Amino acid sequence: MARKKTRISYDPTKGEIRMPSWSRDGNKIVHIRYIGVGAPEIFVMDKNGNNISRLTNNTLDDRYPQTVYEKKITFWSTNCLWIMDSSGTNQKQLADQQIDYSYCIAPTGDKVVYLVSNNSWTYENGTLW
Repeated sequence: MARKKTRISYDPTKGEIRMPSWSRDGNKIVHIRYIGVGAPEIFVMDKNGNNISRLTNNTLDDRYPQTVYEKKITFWSTNCLWIMDSSGTNQKQLADQQIDYSYCIAPTGDKVVYLVSNNSWTYENGTLW
């Protein structure tokens, strides 16, 4: 792995960036931004930091975006798992129950595993679906 670092995006006036995730082809980075006061929204940009697009625009807590295939993005939003087109359109809920923020997409993109718990810190807590 190269040791050279390149800052690809930094502009505090456009929101604090967190939770980056590469697209499958390595050309895009999907991430969240905190814009002002409120819940984070999902954005995507080119790998060099250009062409930033906002994908969600709501009052919900949108986090943990991941690309699935080249045209879909999954994300966690206020205890639910969602999928949308890479343009931010056609948002659909994937799981029929509230989930924790922990989930993972299979390398093939056709399956998802996620965690459901009762917010109790006990050893009996936590179920993978």
